[in-house]
Amino acid sequence: MTLVLQLAHDRFDEDMSHGDGVRLALKLLIQIPTIQELSVETVAHNGRPLRKYRVTRAKAAPFFDKLDDPFERRRARDWWDQFAERVK
Repeated sequence: MTLVLQLAHDRFDEDMSHGDGVRLALKLLIQIPTIQELSVETVAHNGRPLRKYRVTRAKAAPFFDKLDDPFERRRARDWWDQFAERVK
């Protein structure tokens, strides 16, 4: 399964999408237990590819509970490196 996040405006930079990407990927993995692996692609407002990550349920599972904690959730951008693999 692939989740594609497109930035809504040219003033948004790719760093702004990371927190949303992490939260959405984790929510999908939680809500749909049959998903074992998820690709998350970030594209600019004009469709230009920015980044692509591969997330597995096994590596992401320890972060599921952090979504419920408002203080932990603010640091979602930092979670990528702990459970996602960047794809070139």
